[in-house]
Amino acid sequence: MAESLELLTSPSIFVPKAKELYFGMQDFEAPYLQERLETKSDVKGVTAYETAFDEFKKYASLSVSTDKPLAMTSPEVDEVWHQFILFTRQYESFCEDRLGGTFLHHSPYRANVEAEVVEAHTKNIQAAYEAAFGEAPELWRDFQASMSPCDGCSQSDGGCSN
Repeated sequence: MAESLELLTSPSIFVPKAKELYFGMQDFEAPYLQERLETKSDVKGVTAYETAFDEFKKYASLSVSTDKPLAMTSPEVDEVWHQFILFTRQYESFCEDRLGGTFLHHSPYRANVEAEVVEAHTKNIQAAYEAAFGEAPELWRDFQASMSPCDGCSQSDGGCSN
């Protein structure tokens, strides 16, 4: 499957849905995930976990609110996603209950993906994030320069090998 160059043209169209989903998951906690991240990742400490997990919730709400691909540009948020998926039942329930029944797939970019595709997906996440939540925190770093540990992930079809 070829990666899409589709750009978000009107991010404000899906902002209400993304915000509704995000605010609907504020009470969702995952102590099992925090414990795993503490022992298996660089996301250490309560503050780092809470920040990264909250940003994952924002990314997830944005991802299921648009049909355009969004790049994952935060290594910390990507690590939360990687570890959360390992808790398959809880992740499936989270998607069902908090993402309106949409299972959020995790996919790395393929080795032969063109730079223009990654750039388009990166512009999409930046535009979507800023439209829904304002300026992104440092955790997202520079949208133009940062990529996740699995060479860029997106919510498109496929599976992550990382």
